[in-house]
Amino acid sequence: MNSLQYKYHLKPWGDRKQDFLVRFRRIDVGGDLRDPVGATHYNEYAFGWVVDTSDYSSVIYNVGIGININYGSSLKGGSLVFFYNE
Repeated sequence: MNSLQYKYHLKPWGDRKQDFLVRFRRIDVGGDLRDPVGATHYNEYAFGWVVDTSDYSSVIYNVGIGININYGSSLKGGSLVFFYNE
């Protein structure tokens, strides 16, 4: 898997730090999954908003919501995603 991820720091929301997350991934497909997917790899694009929650929990540092888009195989489509510890 090859990926590029960037976090853009936004102005704090109250006393909470917040980031805009952008991620691009190329996911290689191997073995028995190549025929059903119809490709040797596909691309995944993610965009989201992440807010710091480290004051509330020592386990979950941040949470957020975003959109995930898959393209390049029969897995084309998008989904609403929930981010944590990004």
